[in-house]
Amino acid sequence: MFNPEQLKVFINSMPGWVVVLDNEGECILYNQAFSDNMVRLPTVSQSGLEDSPFWLQHLQVTDENRETFDVWQVIQSALKKGQSSQHRVQVELLEGWQWARVAVTILPSTLKENVMCSVQFQFEPAPPAHLQVQNQQLEQELGLLKRLQVLLASNVSLEGIFTTVVNASFEIMDHAQVYVVFEEGNTLKLGPSRGGKPFSDLLHLKSSAAAHVIRTGNALHILNATQLPAGVELHGEEASVLGVPFGRSRLAHGALMVESQREPLTHRDLQVLQTVVNHLNIALDTLALHRKVSEDLRRLTALYGVSQAIHQNRSRQGLLEDIARMVQEALSVRWSLIFTLTPNGQDVAYAAGAAGSAPELSLKLDIHELRSGLSGWVMRERKPALSSKEGVDERESPSVRERRLSQQIGAVIVAPLLDPESPRVLGTLTVCNSIHDRDFTEDDVQLVMSVAHQVSVSLSQRELLDRVQRLGKA
Repeated sequence: MFNPEQLKVFINSMPGWVVVLDNEGECILYNQAFSDNMVRLPTVSQSGLEDSPFWLQHLQVTDENRETFDVWQVIQSALKKGQSSQHRVQVELLEGWQWARVAVTILPSTLKENVMCSVQFQFEPAPPAHLQVQNQQLEQELGLLKRLQVLLASNVSLEGIFTTVVNASFEIMDHAQVYVVFEEGNTLKLGPSRGGKPFSDLLHLKSSAAAHVIRTGNALHILNATQLPAGVELHGEEASVLGVPFGRSRLAHGALMVESQREPLTHRDLQVLQTVVNHLNIALDTLALHRKVSEDLRRLTALYGVSQAIHQNRSRQGLLEDIARMVQEALSVRWSLIFTLTPNGQDVAYAAGAAGSAPELSLKLDIHELRSGLSGWVMRERKPALSSKEGVDERESPSVRERRLSQQIGAVIVAPLLDPESPRVLGTLTVCNSIHDRDFTEDDVQLVMSVAHQVSVSLSQRELLDRVQRLGKA
């Protein structure tokens, strides 16, 4: 029987990696070779050196007949029977799969209940051809990641970014199926894919691997169907699955997924996928910045256009028509409408509109029709209204909803024109898209409100100028 010091000397003299376990399977010691190579172990590299003993409890290997089994079961069997065993298997390291001889040896003990065993891994040297292939793969991955960085930098659309990332991942793992799943609202949506079409019901299953990755925010590596985490089911014919989340607190949020039926996906594949996702997150940040700059530019363009219109027109109608046109062009909306009220607020004084690539909307609305729609709600509440193209807006009367449907009007924003000098509502500024256009966002509302404030100031100034001119004539 060994004492602790003798045991330590003994295992350090043994070739390869050696771990000593007690009769409960708990790790007692490991030799210097194992300690020096911990960083090559996939599980340890993610969870830290202190968790290295648990690596054996989750280690699956492949034998010479391509059958997969748990090393932990072999260890438990040896401890239970008190018999040593030896196997030639493939072990997954970060750099890929490598052949090794795994020997489970029962160590001498005076007491049956104190039986211990050593688990020894002696790795076979990789053949030169294998090393050459690994080097070629590494060079290919590095070159591809550099190209990916350049391609992502030139993309200014979410669809373009997703497509670029999927194509790059597929070039590295061309034996697999690669696709993007992302969240929009509370719904999962399927993005671009390569290598085949994902399982048809993927987006509706909470137990899918993609849903698990997005829900937990953690990377997922399923070597085969025997390694499924709790709450995850493999659907279709997936044999091995990788998933890496992207975009937490960013413009888009989802998962980059890889599924393989022919070859098991390795931790090296997972590392590459995580690198791709790092580039993806940078691209999402860049796209968000680009959109913000574009929005700021749109805002400045709209405000500048309104300011120019104010100084170039002397008639009230001409002013409103120019403002409507400036708003429609600067905000890239389908329609823009401006209605102003008489001083007592009991009738429509002026109306102007502009349309972009669409039939013009009727401006012949009286005050009752105006009040029965979103404009009426806005004038009463003195705050903007955002109405989606989906569903029914209860703030509109049935007749207004019917007219909106017949004219194929989709998303709508209505902003009040508030007199800066009094509580009076001067009118409303409305922007609309068709049912085939995008929905508006809260950012769009803020932009329209900024323009509405500028319009309100200009209308108030015009009223003051008109009063001064009338007094001068009197």
